[in-house]
Amino acid sequence: MATQTARLLDTIAVFVDDVPNPRRGFHFGGSVGVLAASNLDAFYGTVSTGWGAALSGQVGYEISFSKRWSVGVLASLAAYRYWDSEAGVSSTSDGLLPTLALSFSFE
Repeated sequence: MATQTARLLDTIAVFVDDVPNPRRGFHFGGSVGVLAASNLDAFYGTVSTGWGAALSGQVGYEISFSKRWSVGVLASLAAYRYWDSEAGVSSTSDGLLPTLALSFSFE
């Protein structure tokens, strides 16, 4: 049954974030990394892990409200692809993961 399954996605990545004008708060960047996707099937009692790649791009904006603190928003879109083999059947999965985050920074 699909209700008794879970998929966990973990990524280890390197990223770059560029701030063209530090006084303005706009920044953008991206990342590339390795993805581990674990499929937990409670109905059949199986666990399988597939490996793949992930890429992401992000844009954000920060506003400083003191000399050391700032608050910002970050929008990110990650794309991933991984390969898995479960019960002797190989498969490939692709996906997009959008994220909108609120951040607080201390410098």
